[in-house]
Amino acid sequence: MANEVITPIDQLLILQESPRGGLISAQSDAQAVTAWLEEYVDSPQTWKAYRRESERLLLWLTSQGLTLRNINRETLRRFELFLSDPNPSDQWVGPSKATCTSGMAAVSWALIAR
Repeated sequence: MANEVITPIDQLLILQESPRGGLISAQSDAQAVTAWLEEYVDSPQTWKAYRRESERLLLWLTSQGLTLRNINRETLRRFELFLSDPNPSDQWVGPSKATCTSGMAAVSWALIAR
């Protein structure tokens, strides 16, 4: 048994036998991510950051014709390369989020002046 080679299907069976259940009953990648994010509802900032990054991953996977089931180290390497230079940038990079609008700045300065 010590020299036994574990195949991917064996790994899947091991996950199914884990005490915590291992696998979740999700019908889509979005449902799987939502189930995972539920673990972080008591930490809003962590939840927000994980949601943003998992959304990026899911969007990129979709653009590549892949799903979470297809992820391996090579896939993650390609995703990391994409993050360092997302192209086409007009599709992947939105406008910078302004820290405040000019109207809010005027209100803020008026309150400070009092």
